Amino acid sequence: MAPIDMRRLNSLPFRRTLLLFTFLFTITFLVMYSKTARRPTLKEGVEELGQLCSKLNGDCYTVKQQIGRDRNIIRFLESQKYSQNGRYSITILPMRIDSSGNIVVDRKTLFSQYIAAMVTFPYMVDSLSVHQPSKILSIGLGGGSLDMFYHENQPELDVTVVELDETMATVARKWFGVVEDDRRRTVIGDGTDYLKETTESGEKYDVIALDACDSGNPIYRCPAPVFYGADSMKSVYEALTQQGAFVINVITTNVSAITSAVKQQFPTCFLAQMTRNSNQVIGCVKHKMERAPNVLIVKFGIAMAKLGLDKVIGDVVFQQI
Repeated sequence: MAPIDMRRLNSLPFRRTLLLFTFLFTITFLVMYSKTARRPTLKEGVEELGQLCSKLNGDCYTVKQQIGRDRNIIRFLESQKYSQNGRYSITILPMRIDSSGNIVVDRKTLFSQYIAAMVTFPYMVDSLSVHQPSKILSIGLGGGSLDMFYHENQPELDVTVVELDETMATVARKWFGVVEDDRRRTVIGDGTDYLKETTESGEKYDVIALDACDSGNPIYRCPAPVFYGADSMKSVYEALTQQGAFVINVITTNVSAITSAVKQQFPTCFLAQMTRNSNQVIGCVKHKMERAPNVLIVKFGIAMAKLGLDKVIGDVVFQQI
């Protein structure tokens, strides 16, 4: 074995190299330890996070969180009156673990296929364009899926949400990460009254999204029957810009009633049947559209890809009615 040259070990370049190696090793260790320390312990199964009861409708809203075997996390909201042992959920949102180890809502995607279709439709009909300032009115809050997706992913949009039940708004802020700021606000009030006030004031929106339901009505569940009336439809029409879009979540056993109501006011409407549940989505515009169906299908595909929603939406297609 060759003798060790102590002079070389004590040389300045060697000591610098050793110091750099020690520094890099320490930093790597601390980073790895920090990531491990911040990773929360996840227990597979369903956990109840809390419950709030509404004086407005006598219902109680229960927030639950489910952790799967693959560490996927979803948070969902159930109605004590109408969820039927978990069969119906008011809101289902994907969650993620942030850099601090907290479980937060993943606003980069959506869990609900129908919400993703509602979000994307206005881009298909050119009522919205990526990076273009526009105004959104959303009637019905739930867990804030639609409005907060717009808010987080399209910062140029100005979003107003109208919610009848103040308890629902509290639930959305406390457990579903809904925020109030200069680009997004929640108005507590009746959606039909707000539409009427909007038309009287002359304010216009580029998109009006209607996801306000009457869970106690087995025939006309979504939207609530009050929105089927000619006055409500006229208010929606007048509150939209000329290129604006009206998009509706539909759960009903009599879909012809809502299609007739919208077609009395709007010259062009489309309907899409969801493939993962019974929801349908209707989208309408104020002008006649002459484009071939295949062109719109391509535009819809481009829009959902740009929004990162193509996997959520799948093979859903809007067809003119």
